Amino acid sequence: VAQISKNNQATMMMTNNSPHSSNNNNSKLPDEEVIIDPAKALREKILALISTDNYENAFTQALSASDPSVAVFACQNSNIETVLDNDTPQLSQPILLCLMQQLGAQLLLTNSKPVDGWSSGSGNTNSLEVELAWLQIIAITLDLEDESITAHAASVCQGLIENINTKMGQGDTSLRRPLQTLLLKIRGMLVMFNDSS
Repeated sequence: VAQISKNNQATMMMTNNSPHSSNNNNSKLPDEEVIIDPAKALREKILALISTDNYENAFTQALSASDPSVAVFACQNSNIETVLDNDTPQLSQPILLCLMQQLGAQLLLTNSKPVDGWSSGSGNTNSLEVELAWLQIIAITLDLEDESITAHAASVCQGLIENINTKMGQGDTSLRRPLQTLLLKIRGMLVMFNDSS
């Protein structure tokens, strides 16, 4: 019995002195690996830029992601009247054209229905509502004769027309009126551009 007791004491001493012992104050756990979500980081950067009214850089960042949903996110968190005021729009013509292109692409991917009383504010606004509202205002803000976009303006407008027609062909009657209105504006822009070129 005495021998067993000594063995137990020796085992306890070895355990207490072990570097893996929970009682060893000198033991160090490996540093936890911090995983950064690039998509989340980008959205936080966009929000930070919007909060300082740096809309040009905010939308440049959003459009550089090559993911139309990020462009929609930037729109959802910006006030459309502030950004696209007809007298002093906060976005350059190239950014407006790229935004039109990406919103037009996202239009085909969005299934949610618009609601009455469209809002230009930020937050959890219906995605399709946002896309259509911004496209409507971009259509009257964009200057197709601006030298910085003339080379690509016609092709972007034509692509948007095709996307609108495809969306209308999906048969959602609640979208017919806003899509037709947008279609008329884009076609009108294209006609004026072709006549002047």
